[in-house]
Amino acid sequence: MLFSSKIKSVIISLFLLLFLCVNAPVIYSQNRTSFSKSSDINYIIQTLKPGMTKLEVKELLREPYKYSFYLNDKQDLVEQLYYKAMYYYLAQYRYISITYTLVLVNGKLTALQQEEDDENIRKLLEFIKKQ
Repeated sequence: MLFSSKIKSVIISLFLLLFLCVNAPVIYSQNRTSFSKSSDINYIIQTLKPGMTKLEVKELLREPYKYSFYLNDKQDLVEQLYYKAMYYYLAQYRYISITYTLVLVNGKLTALQQEEDDENIRKLLEFIKKQ
């Protein structure tokens, strides 16, 4: 009886581990051919605070996959760092891609914007299946 309860606990642990791995979001960094897995990208995003420096942001999220900048009317340097996170929702059997745009003015974080990009991921997955 003791042996079977150990087997049950191992099977349940493996199942939970598999479930967590399947549902783990992925964040893309600068090298688009490889990406770093983060089991809790939401936690990382929530730790961002206005006024953080560009270096502090990059320590948390690494290099962005895309970068842009411009000078505003006050001649302040406005930088935009783009990060993507991909989520697979097992219950709905679909992927959702979210692009996080971090806006820095004169090297300080001033805004965090996010945009869901579900349609492009669906098209990409359909294209891959056809290959």
